[in-house]
Amino acid sequence: MLLPALPAAGRGPDDPFYEWDLERYRLLRPADAPSGSILPIPDSARAALPLRSESHRIEIADPPAPVAATEQDGRRIRRGVRLRSQLDLLLAPAPSLRIGLAGRFLLGDGRRSGGEWMERNLAVAGRRLEARIGLTRSFWGLGRSGSLLLGRTAPPLEQIQLRTVQPLELPWAGPAGRLQGSIFLAYLDDRHRKIPYPLLQGTRIEWEPTDWFLFAASRTILLGGVGRTEKLRPRDLWDIWWGRNENLRGERPPSDTDQKASFSAQLRLPPRAGSRVGIEGGRFFYEYAGEDAFKGLLPTAVAHHMGGSLCVSGWILSCEFAETTDDANYWYVYHTVYGSRPYYHRGYVLGHGIEADARLGTFRLEAPDLGGFRAQAWIRSLGHWDRETETTPWWEDAVGLLIRRDLPSGAVAEVGGEVGWSRGDLDPLPDPSLPWRIELGIRSAGRAVSRSAERVR
Repeated sequence: MLLPALPAAGRGPDDPFYEWDLERYRLLRPADAPSGSILPIPDSARAALPLRSESHRIEIADPPAPVAATEQDGRRIRRGVRLRSQLDLLLAPAPSLRIGLAGRFLLGDGRRSGGEWMERNLAVAGRRLEARIGLTRSFWGLGRSGSLLLGRTAPPLEQIQLRTVQPLELPWAGPAGRLQGSIFLAYLDDRHRKIPYPLLQGTRIEWEPTDWFLFAASRTILLGGVGRTEKLRPRDLWDIWWGRNENLRGERPPSDTDQKASFSAQLRLPPRAGSRVGIEGGRFFYEYAGEDAFKGLLPTAVAHHMGGSLCVSGWILSCEFAETTDDANYWYVYHTVYGSRPYYHRGYVLGHGIEADARLGTFRLEAPDLGGFRAQAWIRSLGHWDRETETTPWWEDAVGLLIRRDLPSGAVAEVGGEVGWSRGDLDPLPDPSLPWRIELGIRSAGRAVSRSAERVR
């Protein structure tokens, strides 16, 4: 199956591939290609290393909360004018060795103005596996915003990571034995916590028995921290992995953790299934997630994430829904051991960007390449609940448009905007004004991959 070639800098949430072509790839990818959100560098780009890309953006905004809560790079949009410049470098001193560097400079972002690292890591890659150490941005999931356990708003983390870059095949299962996976151990270098500097361990496995069905299981464990990590014994680590002796009454032992798990499934249209009616590709996914307390066989606090998309004549229509409202517990914001906001790092949620007690629905329409121009439009609705004060739910809605132009030099120019409004029974509403934002940007790659069609391996 032929797909649009991946841009040379196809590495993270800020590059053109992930902004525009991730959903197209998921719809049309070959069955033996990686299915995860973090994809390997294509063979044609691997030969062109080192790679260099730049991104420069000017943003003028009086932002609605839906924009602030879902910005992909983990920076909330602030009122006024902001300049954001980013430089990505990918070096390869040896065929199996890669050094990734990504720095960004912010201007007009209040106290956060200045330079910062977004990536700074060393990777050793084989034919099917890659090991990486250092500051790394990563996310899981089948949705555009990532998953309920590890979303795209999560900031970069200092971590050790092992992941597949090509499917592993079980020798006795044949084509039904394709497995993808990743495991990491991250250090949350944040001292502004009830228990500073804890560890975050994450594991994800994807099984794809056919080219139209995928099943995934994910798990994260927040453990350790100041005064706790050094007290963990091998038996404690064994109990942590199996989730034993959790949430006991009385004094909490060092082995008590904050654990989350999710199960997700994806159905894709089998090859040629919709060709007679003009459907080129389609998929539907659902994620069921729970926190660490159980009631029988099911968790007491659950969250849901689902979505679907269709590709017709190059046009992609997609929708996504996420919910973190549950009467049993507050998702992301409450745990006895780790304080009131345990699943955050430096102020940003590690999971889905809607955060706690919220429901989010998004519809998006993406146009095909029209003479070098691409466009997408969306409508988004975010609902808030507050069970502590028993306030009536209120909603923040937004509509947006983004236009992209692929330049002959390999650069990409973008212009977009979004306008939002509030509704609900609250009097007064938290933000009764009509917030908006306008963004101009240009990205370039020093050595870009051809944008002609190629087979993705």
